[in-house]
Amino acid sequence: MPISRLEFVHETMFPVLEIAVLIDHLLACKTTDHLVTLRLFWQEPIQNFSSTFIPFLQACKKLKCFELFMCDTTGIDVLLESWLENRPESLEKVIIDIVNLHNENDAPGWINVNEYVSLLKLAGLNISEMGGCLSTKMDPTVRFLIHKRLTKTIESNEKEDCEKQGKWSELPSLPLEAIYSFLRRKDQVNMSLVCRSWSEGYGSRSVWNTFRFDLTESQMSLNTCPVMKFVHKYSSMIRHVEILSTCSNNCLMKNWSRHLVEFLKILSSKTQLTSVKFLFFAHHLWSIDTPTYNDICREIVDFLESQRHLKRVEFDYCLFNFPECVEILRKLTESSRESLMHLKDVEQDPNAAQKIPKLADLPSLRTLETDYSFIFENMVPRQSTAIQTVKLVWEEPTEHLSSTINNFLKACKQLKCLELIIYSPTSGIDVLLESWLENRPESLEEVIIEVSDVDDEYDIPGWINIRKYVSLLKKAGLKISVYLDT
Repeated sequence: MPISRLEFVHETMFPVLEIAVLIDHLLACKTTDHLVTLRLFWQEPIQNFSSTFIPFLQACKKLKCFELFMCDTTGIDVLLESWLENRPESLEKVIIDIVNLHNENDAPGWINVNEYVSLLKLAGLNISEMGGCLSTKMDPTVRFLIHKRLTKTIESNEKEDCEKQGKWSELPSLPLEAIYSFLRRKDQVNMSLVCRSWSEGYGSRSVWNTFRFDLTESQMSLNTCPVMKFVHKYSSMIRHVEILSTCSNNCLMKNWSRHLVEFLKILSSKTQLTSVKFLFFAHHLWSIDTPTYNDICREIVDFLESQRHLKRVEFDYCLFNFPECVEILRKLTESSRESLMHLKDVEQDPNAAQKIPKLADLPSLRTLETDYSFIFENMVPRQSTAIQTVKLVWEEPTEHLSSTINNFLKACKQLKCLELIIYSPTSGIDVLLESWLENRPESLEEVIIEVSDVDDEYDIPGWINIRKYVSLLKKAGLKISVYLDT
């Protein structure tokens, strides 16, 4: 019957058996072909231990567990060292217990054993070593030296392993820039303080591609805003800017205005942007005095005049007075007429529509978002045919909806998507959809209509008509969705 588990105990009271004799016998019996577990107890020092055991263990192709109990360290370090390069393939678990470790001659061997055990663990081998009498019988000085050497060895191994994996400070620029891109500006600053390499990465173009001008109250309260230091240094790399007016403290609004003007002056002189967003200026513009308002508007106009490559411009809830609106649009048509592709419009006064620039002055425009119907009536005669997406938002009930925008939509020869967001009542939508049954814009592919605050029973007839026309337009091949928010 094949032997898969072997336990051999050699004690001093019995005649000494040479280890070589045992190994030869096991090889002759072909025990190596089936051996899975091997346990050896040897109470005498073994001469030539490593040279005897290494070939035998390599021959045990199925050996998974090896337990060795010995009285000294002779040869064990050599055995373990050989496993660093070529350990038995099937070996999974090793337990080594060395007893009577109590004289200084054993110290070097024990240190080597621990060092190789540490390396083998890193290589994935489940290995444990135990020095049976290390803590009680060994001379304190020798024990101290062993402990000191082992600590140094472990630290050396950890350092070597770290060096093999590479230093964080040597992280290539592309992964470093990718990490920066996920962080807020404050965290980017902290990261840049770690080392010289990371500090250099902080100055890369990808880190400064987008900049958000959103000052805290502590920054606004200072005469010299610390943000400007970075804007001065890196403004040439900035391509996308968001400017938020979130100041709710009336005492700080004048300071915020001053910092904004300084920020825009830097951008005007040092950078060419691809996109810019002005967000939530309304409350601020209503709260400041006239000279400050004029300073802000003048600087925005000068800034837009300095930009030649803007593709996207948004004014979201800004509500400038009409003369400033006209001037802002005029500067856009003069400076970025060839590049501008997306415009989210500013508020305007219908009593002076003749002064508004025409969409034909923006030949590259693809997307227009606006809240005001009069703009269509005055832009139709010189309408650019390049617009592909229109998003309309009415926050007040709108009369004569279909007659207001139908001509405009038909003039958009490449219009593919229309998104219409209005508030109750629904009057006019059913008429608009009915007109499309006979003559809808030829290029139109998708329509999304959202009606909010429907709480009046007078909306019900209009809503029934809308549902009917939506069904008919779907059958005619138009992708159309209507949402009712009550």
